[in-house]
Amino acid sequence: MTTAMAVMDTVSSLWQGGAAGRYPNSSGSVSFANGQFTAGGFSGGDGADSNWGKAASEASASILNSFVRDGFVVDEAKAQQVLSSGVGNIASNSYYSSKNNRSANPQEVIYELMKSGAITPTENTSERIIKSNESFNKYIKGKLNSAQNSMANRILNATEGKVSKSPPVPFTSSSAAQSYIDRYGEKKTQYYGMETAITSFELGKKVDGNQFLNKSILTINGDSTTGVISKFDEFGKRFGPQETVNTKYMQRLNETENSMGYYEYNPRYDKDFTLHSRYAKYMRDSLYGGYYYPSIYTGKQSGTSAYGKDAKLYMSESDWEDTFTGSF
Repeated sequence: MTTAMAVMDTVSSLWQGGAAGRYPNSSGSVSFANGQFTAGGFSGGDGADSNWGKAASEASASILNSFVRDGFVVDEAKAQQVLSSGVGNIASNSYYSSKNNRSANPQEVIYELMKSGAITPTENTSERIIKSNESFNKYIKGKLNSAQNSMANRILNATEGKVSKSPPVPFTSSSAAQSYIDRYGEKKTQYYGMETAITSFELGKKVDGNQFLNKSILTINGDSTTGVISKFDEFGKRFGPQETVNTKYMQRLNETENSMGYYEYNPRYDKDFTLHSRYAKYMRDSLYGGYYYPSIYTGKQSGTSAYGKDAKLYMSESDWEDTFTGSF
């Protein structure tokens, strides 16, 4: 278990660094009942949002439930005793976790439950896991890494299109971080009334093997033909100059879709008639049509998001390259 604790200590120091003496706090809790670990009690205070606490507790519950699927058994009385002691409450601020016996991250919750004997292997546990101390430690380390990566994944999805007010959560490796980028695509969208935000991630700082991601956000107001790109580090601090780029990626707020659910050709937006024709055909072929969200039955969804997929279909190739794959 030494290896697993080393992983947890590294992550704990990263998440708590700089937090002592300050009181912004994001928190959540983990409980056990009826054979299931569940997450709840998400909150944020003193300037922190609830995203960190929600991601931490949901990642904890998800990984803990995976032990049962792997053939482990949970002693309900021991689990409830450990979690109710304070371990089940996870806090982002080290002041709260140290003074009030709260956990600092999902790994701590998992480790304390394992150490107490609340979760133990059975005859249904794979021999591959329990055949030696080395194999068992490797398995536990994998679970702790999965908890951290699950949390990093969840908090990035929760803060898409905006800068988080919670502490940064790194992935356990560059390959795990790259997998997130590959899975979700470099462009993700969020809508804020008249504003569109498109988020892109790239590998950022690496600390003690843990990989952070930098975030770029392209913001477009209404049906503007330009957008502004801002880049942020893992702490949400903007770096580099803001850049204004030309874009045809807009909501076309002053137009009305036709009866087939798509926009007619308009040279203000559609510089390439051929590409617009492809877009129109695609929308006609969609079972339900709809400009913002293509039908799931067409198989046209992509890692660049449904909205981005539409944009690529009606934008000229040069506009797409300049806007999304050039400076963005």
